[in-house]
Amino acid sequence: MYYEILEAFRTLATSLSTPYTTIEHGIVPHDNGLSIYIGLDPNEENDFEEKGYLDGGGINSLAIVLKGKNSNLQTLLNAMSNIHTGMLSKRPSGENWEVIKIGTVNPPNCIGLDDSGQWLYSSIFRIKFYYKGSR
Repeated sequence: MYYEILEAFRTLATSLSTPYTTIEHGIVPHDNGLSIYIGLDPNEENDFEEKGYLDGGGINSLAIVLKGKNSNLQTLLNAMSNIHTGMLSKRPSGENWEVIKIGTVNPPNCIGLDDSGQWLYSSIFRIKFYYKGSR
């Protein structure tokens, strides 16, 4: 289920990531690229409590980290901003899960410059989702 949610997020984010045409899986993107992975939500224990239902289903959350690297800061920040604002209204779903809400935990923030002079930025989304029970 987590991989399906990650893939649905990646597909939707890619459609919002112009001029980028792909978003890779991984912790560090390639040159002039974007990447995502399931990460740690630094605020989760304070803001969210998992809920379970008698049928075995429930509500949970997942943190997805988006990282970008580009030599042109404006290109990078525009793409990351478009993804963040565009994802807020998306509600992907699968056979056994459905996203309830996508929110921004940390907006794009600078991690630094790599050895080739490319900007490296990171941001975190929180995906709140319902998963279906089997009883």
